[in-house]
Amino acid sequence: MYLIGNSMGGFFATYLVETYGHRAVLVNPAVGLHYYLGINSNYHSGKEWLFEPHYVEEYHRWDCLNIGNKHCYHVLLQTGDEVLDYRHAELRYRGCSVSVEDGGDHSFTNFGDHLDDIYRFLMA
Repeated sequence: MYLIGNSMGGFFATYLVETYGHRAVLVNPAVGLHYYLGINSNYHSGKEWLFEPHYVEEYHRWDCLNIGNKHCYHVLLQTGDEVLDYRHAELRYRGCSVSVEDGGDHSFTNFGDHLDDIYRFLMA
């Protein structure tokens, strides 16, 4: 099984990789959920919602603070992500295959340009 996860999908894919050893491509993955406590806006609708401390506690059991299966990840980050600070993921996945591109956004512009690399990584 291969996993590709964006944002919270990357968060959950990390848990699955660390638990079961699959390979994953993470696109602007969510890390350090405590950074987002307080009022947030939905990426698509703009509707505001409150991210409370007890939500972080709910996710804590799935939050992999120490990445052990470094060879199982290919992480794609863009510095222009307006939702998540790419530097948190860059630090969390240090030692993994990480690509940081200037600009872009949370949707990871030019994702299609990476499909060949993604395929090669997953099939390696």
